[in-house]
Amino acid sequence: MITRKRILIFAVCLTVLTVAASLITVSAVRKSGHSSMELKSYGDHVALYIDGRPDTVYRDIDLSLLTDYDRYLLRNGIEISNKEQLKDLLEDYDAFLE
Repeated sequence: MITRKRILIFAVCLTVLTVAASLITVSAVRKSGHSSMELKSYGDHVALYIDGRPDTVYRDIDLSLLTDYDRYLLRNGIEISNKEQLKDLLEDYDAFLE
């Protein structure tokens, strides 16, 4: 039972760190003048693309576990306009997988 609890705590911490790193990336991108950010599929996972190139890969989000509609959206890319939107999307996809 303790092992399960530790794994859950580790997974939550990893998710929090990943979201925090993404928010820092979004802030830096906006300050540097880059104009294009989108959340998009990257192999079997999801990545934040900046100016058309993958920047951060979220390996804890497995596309095969998402709905057909979410996979469709991610294949086509979801434009990200601010760090709050990115945070909300990542939390939604992460909560869906739990």
